[in-house]
Parts: sequence; structure tokens; C-alpha cells
Amino acid sequence: MLVRVGHSPGNLILLCLLGFLVIAPAWCQPEPPQGLLKIEVPQGDKGDHRTNTRYATDIVVVVKDWLDRPVPGAQVVLTLPSDGAGAVFVNGDRTMQAFTDAEGKTQIAGLCANNIQGQFNIRATGSFGGESVTKPITETNYPPPLITRKRIAIVGSVCAAVLIPVLALRSTLHPKRPFPPWDRQVR
Repeated sequence: MLVRVGHSPGNLILLCLLGFLVIAPAWCQPEPPQGLLKIEVPQGDKGDHRTNTRYATDIVVVVKDWLDRPVPGAQVVLTLPSDGAGAVFVNGDRTMQAFTDAEGKTQIAGLCANNIQGQFNIRATGSFGGESVTKPITETNYPPPLITRKRIAIVGSVCAAVLIPVLALRSTLHPKRPFPPWDRQVR
């Protein structure tokens, strides 16, 4: 069916109605759902850290909107537990605030594990435009190993410091006795 548009008042009304349906005003367009910010933690979640040491990896937090687009300028607050296993930031605080870049990403460094071993959660809160979302970041503190390179070096130095003078003293007191004793031939 072909509609011929002329100058009659009926055709103008039809044209206006069709134009209204094609180009809907902003108040007719659907609003985005409320409360659908998302937080992703691509680096730093489920980390294992030695007690009393600085974290080897930084925590990276990405804030996205309901259409999975990055949200630049969003505020990100990390809150650490106040007791039990946990960590502190290098400056001694238990909260750190940062803002996301153009890719909706922020990188937070400078965490130091405390001396209590166990699992704990860091609370990451992202806020933008009156909306906020919280996500736990799970971390674990574990004790340092009993045997380390440093301890081996210390024990080796102490043994060398004790054994070398003893062996030197033995050779001056008994110069004719062969050394070591297991080199002697039995007859």
C-alpha cells in the first residue's frame, strides 16, 4: 500500500504520528536498570601471602556498568579487616581510596600482610553516580617456611666459624696424626 503525502490536513497528522513513532523523545526511551554496577578483580583475588611481608602482586579492580562497559572516574574503596588475619597498607591505614581510569580500571599497591595466618576478605566498594556495589576479595596469609636461604646461610656461616678454628687447632696439636681419621689404612 502506497501512501501519498500531500498538503491535506489528514496527511499531515499521519506524518506527524509516524515521525513521533520513529524518533521517540528521550523521556520515552527505557531507563537503565538501577543498581547494576559490577566489580571485577582480574588480578589479586584469591592471593596467598606470607605473614609479615609485602604483597608481591597489586590488586586490580575494574568497575563496569549494566551494559558491561567500563566506568571511568568511579570511586573504588578497599577496606581491610580490623582484627584477625589481614593486612594493612604501607602507610598503616586499613582503607584505601582510588579512582578508575578511562578503561574503568584502578590498580592498588602497597599491601603488607599482618602476622596472623588464615583466610580473610578485603571489601571492595565501587561507586559512581549515586550507585554502589561491593565485592569481597579473598586473600590468605600463611606462615613463612621454616627453612629459607637466609637461615641456611646463617647456619652454614656459624658452622664454618666454629669448625675452621677447631680443625686448625687440631692440626697444630697433633701434626703427625693423619687427617681425617678415616683415611688411615687398617693392618
